[in-house]
Amino acid sequence: MKQEMINAYEFYLRHPSKGDQWLGVLPERRRSSKRVSSETIKKWGMRLLGKQVDSGELFFIQVTFDKTTGRIIRPNKSL
Repeated sequence: MKQEMINAYEFYLRHPSKGDQWLGVLPERRRSSKRVSSETIKKWGMRLLGKQVDSGELFFIQVTFDKTTGRIIRPNKSL
């Protein structure tokens, strides 16, 4: 069985008292990697969330999504 991996972005909201809150995952759909930047990804998230969220509180982590298993592979946080 062939694994189909795609890039995706997990969006979080910084909350001073509650900690970081997970909002959701959006898969990358653009074919040209030249159009992908941190700014365009954040704008995409803001467009979906609407004006309820302060852009300074929104952040994302790039992950890999295995479409076959549904598993999300996060980058290793330890250096």
